Amino acid sequence: MGLLDTLFGSKKTVQEKDLSEHRPYLDSLRIPAIRVESSAASGVSKIGGLPVAPASLPWPVWNEKPLAFLGQFDLASLPKTAATQGLPEKGILYFFYDQDQSTWGFDPNDRDSWKVLYVNGNEPLVPTKAPAGLGNDFIFNEKPVKFTEILTYPDWQDDRIGALDLTD
Repeated sequence: MGLLDTLFGSKKTVQEKDLSEHRPYLDSLRIPAIRVESSAASGVSKIGGLPVAPASLPWPVWNEKPLAFLGQFDLASLPKTAATQGLPEKGILYFFYDQDQSTWGFDPNDRDSWKVLYVNGNEPLVPTKAPAGLGNDFIFNEKPVKFTEILTYPDWQDDRIGALDLTD
């Protein structure tokens, strides 16, 4: 026995359990989710670039600066279970965020530093131009995306997971 073992006792090992014993329970907790993946085919849904939107859609502004466009999702191209998760079956969601990327949303003064806009899809879509005040560095490379349905497990901080007393 070494000196450290004498002073502090021997190292105890944690008995590892096989996660498979919890698998049926964990599987019962899975819920549908939507996975966003890059796509080779172009379409309405994309990340980056500039919006393809109705001409009437106003470009959101915060602190006298236009928000950066993050992407748009064609809701009709989402897996059908999306409607059961509270999303409309058709229309388009547009995502915008503070071009300086200086807000996190914790401070009430951050209100309106991001926007999610919904259009019902009844108006024709036209390519938009970047508004004055939107720096070229904040027009991100365009990537078409597609959506697939996946099943997800609860977060490790969920009480139902914590009750299993799992190790890392």
